[in-house]
Parts: sequence; structure tokens; C-alpha cells
Amino acid sequence: MKFRYLLFFLSLLSTCSSAIELKGFTSNIQPFTNIEVIERKGHSVTIYNINVSDEVNKALFGDLDLSFESEEDAFNYFNERVSKEEASIKSASANALVPLTYIMTRTIDRYPAVIIEDCCVIYGVTSMSEVLRRYEAWLEK
Repeated sequence: MKFRYLLFFLSLLSTCSSAIELKGFTSNIQPFTNIEVIERKGHSVTIYNINVSDEVNKALFGDLDLSFESEEDAFNYFNERVSKEEASIKSASANALVPLTYIMTRTIDRYPAVIIEDCCVIYGVTSMSEVLRRYEAWLEK
């Protein structure tokens, strides 16, 4: 029995000292902080912005000129702009699928959220240092 506890304790220590994978999901309104601190400790941090549609809106409508003489002029202007920004729109749309798919398959129901080691989620914390501190405290329990 003591041997089993010793193995558990050793596995816990190895988990704490090895690199941890953190995946953060947030919006432009609530950016994560202290990412570089966590990366300097050797952990992997990937941030996903769930507001990729903002990038598409900016590409299409950022400096939109609304002084058209006719409906046809407006239509032509918009079509030209879409053609010009097509690559960035496709890229932003493809980038949006990654976090949305990940969120849906793991039933993440709010943000900001950080998935740690694909096994637990911490909601509502934007400081990556605090996320890591809470995760390590949870491991110690």
C-alpha cells in the first residue's frame, strides 16, 4: 500500500516538473496575460481568439466609403473589396474553425477558458501565471 502512494507521489512530481500544455480560448475583450512567463518556464501555450469574425469585418468594412451615387456603384465597390480581401477572409475563416471545433468537442461553455493537458478546464482567469498556480494547487490535492 505504501508503495502505491509512493508511485502516485512520484508521478505527481514528474507531472509538475515536466512541460505542461495550455490552450487558452478568449476574445479581444479579455486577452490573456503573462504568457511569456509561462513559456519561459518551458510550458507550451496556444491562444485561440474566438472573435476571428472581427478580423473579417475589419478587412471588409474597416475603411468603407459609403458615398455611392447608385446601388450599382455600391455593389461593384463591395465586390471589388471582397475580391481584394478574399485571401485574408479565407484565412480568418479557417482560423475560426480551429477554436470553434475544439470548443464544441470539449463542451467548453464560456470564456475565457484554459484547457490544461486536455484534462481540465479553468474558466474566467486571464493571467496564465494564475492558471498555472491553480492547476498546480489542484494537482497537490
